[in-house]
Amino acid sequence: MSNKALIGFIVVLVVAVGAYYFATTRLKIEAPVSQGMPVLGGENSGNEMVVENDPLVNGTWKSTEDSKFTREFRADGTVVDTYEGDASATSMGTYMVVDPARETGIPVPAANLAGMTIIKTTWANGDVMYFGVNSLTESDLKLVNLSGRGNILMFTKVQ
Repeated sequence: MSNKALIGFIVVLVVAVGAYYFATTRLKIEAPVSQGMPVLGGENSGNEMVVENDPLVNGTWKSTEDSKFTREFRADGTVVDTYEGDASATSMGTYMVVDPARETGIPVPAANLAGMTIIKTTWANGDVMYFGVNSLTESDLKLVNLSGRGNILMFTKVQ
């Protein structure tokens, strides 16, 4: 292995470790603003908790980064992603709030998510994704993608 390749590999490794550290540390520091999705006590089948529906999250949310992308949370637990101009990009699934200490599929340590509202989405194609509610108001929603790069999805309410 040449010196340039070795140095390049080390730089990429340091950047990856730094990005992981930044994402996991940031999730631990940022306390959830949402108080509208309380987890109710009691157990049911599996790791999922019974949750009270939050009227603030219900509705259609438009991405602030891509105005053609919307995510709709319905009161019945259905979630629908749409992309204006591309009907084939529409995805439907279900969502629910889960307890990060009991949910085994979240790729972020539960200790980093303590006190944060976590939304689990299960899509029609079988994909399962987790989002941390970074903030939720009547007009704005910020979700941290826990299943991917840790990016923040920002929305404004349209309905």
